[in-house]
Formats: sequence, structure tokens, C-alpha cells
Amino acid sequence: MSAKRKSYSVEYRKGIVEKSHNKNLTSFCKEMLDRRMVRKWRAEYDKLNRQGDEGSAKKRKCRSGRQPLFSELEDITSGWIADKRTKALVVRRFDIQEFALAMAPQLDIPPEIFKASPHWLDSFFRRYELSLRRSTTLFKLGDAEVIQRALAFKSFVDGIDFSKYSLSNIIAMNETTVFTGQGSKTTIEQTSTSSIYASPAGYEGASVTCISAIRLDRTEVPPFIIIKG
Repeated sequence: MSAKRKSYSVEYRKGIVEKSHNKNLTSFCKEMLDRRMVRKWRAEYDKLNRQGDEGSAKKRKCRSGRQPLFSELEDITSGWIADKRTKALVVRRFDIQEFALAMAPQLDIPPEIFKASPHWLDSFFRRYELSLRRSTTLFKLGDAEVIQRALAFKSFVDGIDFSKYSLSNIIAMNETTVFTGQGSKTTIEQTSTSSIYASPAGYEGASVTCISAIRLDRTEVPPFIIIKG
């Protein structure tokens, strides 16, 4: 039988990081804690502080309502989703249900009590402010930067003296990436996140770049295909 996974609260992890500050990690952990785990908590200390503040705010906001029956399981599931999205991996509703069902026995939650039903999943989404989101383009650029780049390009074009060039030497080009697989364009993400990137995996991530162009004298240019390899 596999060992049950231990779960530590945000406050406990913060306390361990604070107690181990400026101390030798090997002697501090001894046989009670995993050094790799404590080292990870140290690196995530700022994130733990934010989680603690957000958790306190949620408790104050929801203290009069019904509390979730599986709060520990939901915390672990929420962390798993956050880890997946940090790596830009796609997370689907089915993935969350599958993970929660696999994790429940390790927290002594009987399968006849917890079934990861669609109703539970919807409630979980509301509690953790999650939703199904569509992948966005230019995910690394904010609105201000997009506008700045567009204006800079227009300024560049306005400064060109087109009378110096033959129409046959001026080409309008379009470059498009075509994925060989379907790829998922949606993923579970925080509702407050403005830019969403879903990285396709394996065969779905393979792509070619297609370039089509035409000269200003309306002469067609043969298409050009770039294959990565």
C-alpha cells in the first residue's frame, strides 16, 4: 500500500519558512521534514503570503455561508491546477475530476461520499474563482504595448518614400502558423487572468509556418512553407 500524501496548510508552511530563516537546512529538517520540500516553501514564501491573505479574505467574506466538505482536497486540487497553469499546460474539467478522485483516498475520503460530480466541480470553480477560458493571442503583450508597437510601425511606414521603388518590388506578406494537431484552445484558469496561454503537447504542438504574399503590381508570389526541424 502506498504511503498517504501529507498535506500542510499555508500557515504551517509559512511558519516553517520563518523558523528556518538563516538556519542550516540540513540540521533544521533532520528527520522530520524533507529538505527539498522546505526549500520549495522558501522559494514560494511570497506566494504563500498572498495565499494566506486571500484565504483570510475569502473566509471573512464567506463565513456566514456553508463551508465546503472537502476543503483540504480542494486546496490540494487548486494548487495542482496552479502548478499546471504555471507551466502553460492545458487543464480540462475532466482532468480536475480525475485528479480529485485519485487524491481523495489519500485523504481518507470514501468514494461513496465524494464522487467529483459536475455539481461539486461547478461549486469548486466558484469558490476558487476558476472558469473555462479561451487561449488568447499576444499573451505576453499588454494593450498599451500593442498600441505602442502599432503606432511605431505606422510611423515607420509613413516615413518610407515609395516613389523610389517599383510596384513589383513591394510585397504584402502574411505569415501564419498551422498546427498539425487540433490543439486545445481552452483551459481552466483564474477568472481574473487577462492573458491565457495554453501550450499544446506532443504531436498537437507540431507546426509549420506558411507564408503567402503578393506584389503591389498584383503579381502573385509562390507560397513558402517553413518546417521546423
